[in-house]
Amino acid sequence: RNGGLDRLDRKSGKFMHCTAGGPDDCGLSANSLTSLYLDRHGMLWVGTQGGALNRQVATADGSLRFAPVDKRNGLDSDSIGGILGDESGQIWVSTLKGISRIDPATGTATNYTGHTGASQRGYWVNSATRLTDGRLVFGGLDGITVFRPTQLPKPAQPVPILTEMPTGGLTYRPATPTRRPPDAAERPDTPPVP
Repeated sequence: RNGGLDRLDRKSGKFMHCTAGGPDDCGLSANSLTSLYLDRHGMLWVGTQGGALNRQVATADGSLRFAPVDKRNGLDSDSIGGILGDESGQIWVSTLKGISRIDPATGTATNYTGHTGASQRGYWVNSATRLTDGRLVFGGLDGITVFRPTQLPKPAQPVPILTEMPTGGLTYRPATPTRRPPDAAERPDTPPVP
């Protein structure tokens, strides 16, 4: 589990070693692997312990290369338990903080936490399956989480709150933090927050 990844070339019968760093560097973010998933396009997804998620990227010479999907992409945990794909091709991963949906086209993550029904204490390594009816199942410390991806609402985005604003050498601090309504940004006639 800590040695990276090996791929067998069936024609030559030889293994190619793939690691994070060193002479066999292939772009993996960590060598401690937790789960593997081959998506419907034949691309490999690799979960790691502490190195987040890695997705295979196509190369001209057919070599094995990976790009990370991590906190920079919105993933809320770098420890991946299980990886599954849904019927629409989205990638779902269980983590120490919940479940995340990854859009393979953009690599961006949407996170589902204990506030949205996911386990609050995380998930077991490689404890995941997709049922014949399309529901996804992840096993964790609080039991199992079963859901149908098409019926899962998108988590609510946090509402920004103004606590201070530096302007012209002065810092404005409202007596009470000011909250802008979530739809205010969509209305061009909305005055700026005082």
